[in-house]
Amino acid sequence: MKKIDLHVHTNYSFDCNCTMEDQIKSAIDKNVGVICFCDHVEHSRLCNTLDGFPFLKRQDEFFNLKEKYKNHLLVLLGFELGEPSRHKEYFDALNGLHCDMLLGSCHFALDKYFWSKEVCDSFETCKEHNDDVAEIIRCANFDVLGHADLPKRYFWGAQYFEDEEKIKDNMRLCVEKGIIPEINCSPLKRGVPEPCPSLKYIQHYATCGGKYVTISSDAHKTENVGQFFDQIYQELPKGISLCYFQNRKLVPFEK
Repeated sequence: MKKIDLHVHTNYSFDCNCTMEDQIKSAIDKNVGVICFCDHVEHSRLCNTLDGFPFLKRQDEFFNLKEKYKNHLLVLLGFELGEPSRHKEYFDALNGLHCDMLLGSCHFALDKYFWSKEVCDSFETCKEHNDDVAEIIRCANFDVLGHADLPKRYFWGAQYFEDEEKIKDNMRLCVEKGIIPEINCSPLKRGVPEPCPSLKYIQHYATCGGKYVTISSDAHKTENVGQFFDQIYQELPKGISLCYFQNRKLVPFEK
């Protein structure tokens, strides 16, 4: 079965050195049939990548590569918006650019890098993160919710506080607002035994009426493109199907 990886970073993200073509070649090698570049667009006190972002240069490179590799895989262009509800006026402007998919994510809590254990209390960080996730879902100006319980990736074990009811509420909100949750496989490469969110929350999403998810690597390196997808495919809850987005429209994925 072909894989679809809708959350891949390139050197247009501040934390990635791979080119678009690097990631495309890796995707082809790993039987990925659809790839979407979702580079970081952030606008906060801690990280501002929106000012000076080379939107047109990135777009031109994308269209050249999309044409070059059209017989090998479908290449899509997206953005990963950090805290879109807090800076709605900036992110609304992205709708004027070519975009297949907008991924909404929460990266910061309590105005701190929550992956820095020295400055974060994990209980407060996880609580604040879940509240921020609810806030961006209600804002509903994007297509896919990125890594819903991301602190798990950094605090797994004794430090991680999982507010099960709040995460379930956020899955229900996704159904109400028409937001598709991604299953983000990046925690697995860190030794965390489950993705973000865990499949029990995807089951709850299905129980609330959700029908589609995306599966994503969140790859910042070529070796991570499409990683762990086969495992997740086998464990998807009944009634859940995969999808991707073209021109901001949901497309069911035909296996």
